Amino acid sequence: MHRQTTQSDNASFAGLADVQQELLESGDLLLEFTIGATGAGVIIVPPEGQEAEIIKLMVDESDAQALGIEAGGLTGPLLSEILAGNDGGLLADLRDPDAALAAEAKLAALFNVLFPGEIRKRITDGSLDRLFLIPDGVIGLVPFEALVGERTADPTYLLDAGPPIVYAPSATLLLNLSQVDDAPASDRKPVLTAGDPAYSDATADDELASASSRYGLRGGTFGRLPYSGLESQWVAEVFNKEGLEVGELTRDDANDDRVRFNLS
Repeated sequence: MHRQTTQSDNASFAGLADVQQELLESGDLLLEFTIGATGAGVIIVPPEGQEAEIIKLMVDESDAQALGIEAGGLTGPLLSEILAGNDGGLLADLRDPDAALAAEAKLAALFNVLFPGEIRKRITDGSLDRLFLIPDGVIGLVPFEALVGERTADPTYLLDAGPPIVYAPSATLLLNLSQVDDAPASDRKPVLTAGDPAYSDATADDELASASSRYGLRGGTFGRLPYSGLESQWVAEVFNKEGLEVGELTRDDANDDRVRFNLS
């Protein structure tokens, strides 16, 4: 909430009162995370008329055992170890179909750590219409929708049990966007979905290599994401049933230029 805007020559910040009065509606909740080398916390911002609070993020013994770290306060280095440690971490497990199921305990523990106390209940009890998440640092790598809210034979994921999630780098940006007149061009659809992109095969000889090819030159590879194309189709079907037109970008059309064009 304390980031600069670019709306005018005079730098300004979105204060707590601004966010509660002008951005959040009844049924909304905003969580702004902070994380550093020595600790982490979450700022809980409800709509106007309710008090905001700050909670330090802690890891208890049970969750620490599941995450493979020591109990105590969460820090940036600890979360980095959880997500992408020497063995690849949680993110590597989620990319491997054989290891993904075994990652359930870590996903549940991480849910407990990032959503402490009453927040967990409120997020999954159906009382929220929207959840605004503002990650900080390495928290931006957390696969929030894949977090497990309840471990059972058929685990409950945040994607299924939680409200729609709105991500942003700052509350100030969210507030600025909420104040922009919604006047899309007539040739653009009101809903845009993208999936299963076709990554570039550019080589080291290409001085203007794309981000994906530069990543490849460093030894990494971008594998195809075919199921993201299927998910994109599902999203389109849901909105089409509600009478909304959907712009679908897949394979060669799912690129930065086309996305920017459709969002401008």
